[in-house]
Parts: sequence; structure tokens; C-alpha cells
Amino acid sequence: MTNFIIINKDTLEEVPYRYDASGNIIIYSSNPADNVDTCIVTTTENLHKMLQERRYGKEIV
Repeated sequence: MTNFIIINKDTLEEVPYRYDASGNIIIYSSNPADNVDTCIVTTTENLHKMLQERRYGKEIV
């Protein structure tokens, strides 16, 4: 997967991450609110879309 970020879906802040020995992504944050239940992996394009929807409401199709 290229061009992705991990964000906390409640705060929309970027969350630091690392890869384990198997190549899996692990959350590497000192903030206890950043965990597998509150964070998502997304592309930067989808993040922009999420920010627009949060600011202006759902996208009109």
C-alpha cells in the first residue's frame, strides 16, 4: 500500500506507526487514545474527502 497514513478518526490527527517483523503495521504512539479501535489506515485522498464531509456534511452525488 502506498501513499497512506494512519489517523485517529475522532481527532483526525496523524498517528505514528512502525512495521513489525512480519511487515504488519503497528501503532507506535504514546497517546493511549491511539489504539486499534480509534485509528484507521487511509490514503491522503480519502483523508481529504473525510475532512470535507466533516466540514460541509455528506458529499452530494
